[in-house]
Amino acid sequence: MAAAGGLGGPPEAAPTALQREPVYNWQATKGSLQERFAFLFTNELVSDVRFVVGKGGPWQPGGGGPPGPGQQRIPAHRFLLAAAMFNGGMATTSAKIELPDVEPAAFLALLRFLHSDEVQIGPETVLTTLYTAKKYAVPALEAHCVEFLTKHLRADNAFMLLTQARLFDEPQLASLCLDTIDKSTRDAISAK
Repeated sequence: MAAAGGLGGPPEAAPTALQREPVYNWQATKGSLQERFAFLFTNELVSDVRFVVGKGGPWQPGGGGPPGPGQQRIPAHRFLLAAAMFNGGMATTSAKIELPDVEPAAFLALLRFLHSDEVQIGPETVLTTLYTAKKYAVPALEAHCVEFLTKHLRADNAFMLLTQARLFDEPQLASLCLDTIDKSTRDAISAK
């Protein structure tokens, strides 16, 4: 007669209750709501939408393939994004959303801000982050970007920032650029 485990193997435990792996309770390790949201930043855990951000190769609707070169797949959570970009006309039920006009680093800066109020911008990402914040109507992040640009305004970048300030409809920044150009005309003109 075969053992209780079948085929001569070790006996199995009596099926009195379902045996499951313990579920990791990540919420219990986070003391505040802000910590829990920060933990979910780009985390696949309970994510219900994926963004394919950046320009890349041909994307096939419904295709499950990897992102193309220059693209990045970013997991997100609808409940957190609802305040910024999934209300009204921006609402979507798709689980995969392609954003070819948004740079991955700028979108990650936007998500980080929405998850934790943390601002991570630098000289190489501030303009693309400003574009992304304006596109998705996140005025607090817009203000941080404009403040960063204002603090880093110099004669050698005043013309470039003036162009961007006008493009992004930031009249106060444009005015500061014009003042800088007026005060340091020679340096501004001789800049690259």
